[in-house]
Amino acid sequence: FITDKLLSFVESAGDSYWRADLAKRVVQCAERFAPSSSWYVQVMARVFVAAGELIGPEVAHNLMQLIAEGGEEVEEEDTEQLRRNAVEIFAALFGKSRLPDSLAQTIAWVLGEYSYVATDTLDLKAITAELCNMISTRTFKDPTTKGYIVSALMKLSAQIGEVPPTVLNLVSNLAHSRQTDLQQRCKEFLNL
Repeated sequence: FITDKLLSFVESAGDSYWRADLAKRVVQCAERFAPSSSWYVQVMARVFVAAGELIGPEVAHNLMQLIAEGGEEVEEEDTEQLRRNAVEIFAALFGKSRLPDSLAQTIAWVLGEYSYVATDTLDLKAITAELCNMISTRTFKDPTTKGYIVSALMKLSAQIGEVPPTVLNLVSNLAHSRQTDLQQRCKEFLNL
């Protein structure tokens, strides 16, 4: 209840300092009082949408670590369910008009690593197409964001069993990027 109230204030606040402070408090509340890992992932996704540019990279790292390792003392089935929920939550965010870099990186990482657990509800080729659209149509402040997306496309192509033509065209174009990290990832992808 408190987290929902704070999130509604974060979403409607105009002052960036106040938004940053509220977002920080939401993160603290979610980390300390989360009733479940899935709830935490859902709240953090809302925080990233509302104020992702004001959240530090350590928050995104902690979220990815939770999804990778699962919560404390949980069964393997619970970890798989957490990953499935995370994939579904982050796949639903493609339509958002605003995706801060930290959120785009988290989306790419989660979908690249764990999309296979939700193949009964999500189409891997559709996710691949959405990631291609994201990297082609959006501008990112952090140059590593495109690298996260290319890595996700590489992992999704392996899960699909083939490299879709749109991915091949995109990666071929990005192989000539001025960003050496992105260029290297793309050239490695093309060589595989």
